[in-house]
Amino acid sequence: MRFLHTSDWHLGRVFHGVRLTEDQAHALDQIEALVKDAKPDILLVSGDIYDRSVPPVEAIELLDDFLEKIVRGHNVPVVMIAGNHDGPERMSFASEFLRDQDLHILGSIGDVNPVLFEDRHGSVDVFGIPYSEPAEVRNAGIADDCMDHDAAMAAVVAQCLERRSSKRSIALAHAFVSGGKVSDSERRLSVGGTGEVKRPRFRGFDYVALGHLHRPQTAGSEDIRYSGSLLKYSFSEANDTKGVILGDIGSRGNIEIEFIEIAPLHDVRCLKGKFKDLSKPTGTKKSRSDYVEITLTDRGPILDAMDRLRKIYPNLLNIRRPNLLMGDETRIETPDPRKVDHMEMFSSFFEQVTGGKLSTKEKKAFASVLKQVEDEEGGVA
Repeated sequence: MRFLHTSDWHLGRVFHGVRLTEDQAHALDQIEALVKDAKPDILLVSGDIYDRSVPPVEAIELLDDFLEKIVRGHNVPVVMIAGNHDGPERMSFASEFLRDQDLHILGSIGDVNPVLFEDRHGSVDVFGIPYSEPAEVRNAGIADDCMDHDAAMAAVVAQCLERRSSKRSIALAHAFVSGGKVSDSERRLSVGGTGEVKRPRFRGFDYVALGHLHRPQTAGSEDIRYSGSLLKYSFSEANDTKGVILGDIGSRGNIEIEFIEIAPLHDVRCLKGKFKDLSKPTGTKKSRSDYVEITLTDRGPILDAMDRLRKIYPNLLNIRRPNLLMGDETRIETPDPRKVDHMEMFSSFFEQVTGGKLSTKEKKAFASVLKQVEDEEGGVA
């Protein structure tokens, strides 16, 4: 049986103020073309379909159009699970009805029965394990004592394996498997505890299609893999290659896979140097339209650096000035937003603007507002 494994589309994503709907449509068009050419028996989507629990209209329309092409246009069944960015209840809407149309959407944990597929060698069980907090696993009656993600995953996998009806099986899961390489665009899966899942938890499946980590990688073995995100969603991923996994599961559960690259509409690049050097156009016109972050090594101030450089790089999204000196030769210590939390970033901003430090009362007020914003965007992830 041939399968196509993808994940972490984050439809509706905004990247440094730029809506990526057009870029995401361009990438999904390539997946559709691959479905047409490679003729997989099933498409597996391992979570974070949307970028937030209440997605914008254009993201919903993009997904609807894509699934229409895959399921009806190419007659390829789809199995997808909710990730930590998705709203599981919303994703589960009409799931019973859609199942009869070969669209299997698993939003909330609870139903661990496999979706059964057939090929010339017999049947294959496909299990969907959507992202779930330990409390949700307890509430679903799967385990009463799981207090972290690892124990929760162990309990869910145990039930899946108990209900296995075929000699061959595939699992979709959205989790942070220990040892995985992270980027700056994933949200943590746990606050005040561990969100990690141990690699051995997935023993018993012939292939595990993972989602959550945005870098394509194995998770301890060749048959446990992250396909990576649809696009580069942070400048820390500038040197990564994005794509999908095309795999075949043989008669004895043996797996053969191929990673197929997706060409972005706009690449993500990081440039570094002095202003006078970067002000000279180099490369092709297309490459200069990539999403760019520039690190200027100049020590002195530069008037309208962003506007002037955007005449060369129209999609310049961020400028970093690590060496910038003021008139008194005191360095401005601006923390890297990718490496600090919101409180530290806001405290640095407050100190630079006011010259004073945040009081305890002000920190509590900021934390309260931050929690309200996170809750409105789908909670902790």
